[in-house]
Amino acid sequence: MRWISWALFMGLAGSLVVGAAAQTPPKLKTLPPNSNNNGAFVVGSTQNVDPSAPAVAPAPTKPVVKLPDPTADQIQHIIQTFTSKERTFRDLLKNNYIYTESILMQELDDSGNPAGGQFEQTNDVAFNPDGSRTIQCTFCPQPTLQRVSMTEEDLTDMFNMNMYTVSVDELPQYNVAYVDHEPLDQITAYVFSMSPKEIVKGHRYFDGKVYVDDKDLMIVKSDGRVVPNEYDKHGNPTNTFLPFQVWRQEVDGKYWFPVYTLMQGSIPGGQGTLPVPMRMVIQFKNYKQFRSTSRIISVQAVPDTPKPDDKKKPAPPTIPHK
Repeated sequence: MRWISWALFMGLAGSLVVGAAAQTPPKLKTLPPNSNNNGAFVVGSTQNVDPSAPAVAPAPTKPVVKLPDPTADQIQHIIQTFTSKERTFRDLLKNNYIYTESILMQELDDSGNPAGGQFEQTNDVAFNPDGSRTIQCTFCPQPTLQRVSMTEEDLTDMFNMNMYTVSVDELPQYNVAYVDHEPLDQITAYVFSMSPKEIVKGHRYFDGKVYVDDKDLMIVKSDGRVVPNEYDKHGNPTNTFLPFQVWRQEVDGKYWFPVYTLMQGSIPGGQGTLPVPMRMVIQFKNYKQFRSTSRIISVQAVPDTPKPDDKKKPAPPTIPHK
């Protein structure tokens, strides 16, 4: 997200803009949607509800059992496997799945409650008959934000799920370390920390932890932030990323896709102004595989007209579309 003070807005329009009032720094009220916070979101469950829904009584706690750690060779295998599956996941979302994405950005008061205004949007991510990707806004109310404005560039960032994990082709750029093997709601998971080896100007990186299901060896949760934040020559923030948590659910019985992203924190205002508290929630629903005759043909060469001697030969197999 891009943020600048109101004093710079007239000269640098086109970015997210913050004009922070002179007030005491706010205390944020977090709303992490997991089973340790009144059962609003449970990894491994298909019956999750909106994490902002009224809380229910927490389930009785169970004794924590130390799970066995993998060997050094197993750790390397796990890293290679879950990052390779992450590459597959990105390709599937880009080429094979349609879904609905809803975005809610809220300005918060000094207690961490929604106040001021908000930005809200719902989009259907689909494909045209020729296979090209399309994004159609189905719910686009007028923003009521008072201290923040949003641009198309910022919306593009919200659709970029690649910023929230690491795939196998990016692995050489990262330090990856095994942390723990622990229960995570209804599953058990390996925990890995990931951080960039170096920061290259103009590139963005994931810095945080990923939780990998110890059966499917796929990422089921990520917790961290995108780095680096950027500043102009006067020290004013020009590009600041909020900390995030991303929860996933199993789709089609074999893929773990993101379903809920929570970003919450304070954005520096710049030029001596105090931070601005913000919360953003992004939800992904209605995942469905996209199927089209034109897309199937595109991955298989159309055979030439067979010669008389070739008619008895079996036809080439059709490449399945996944």
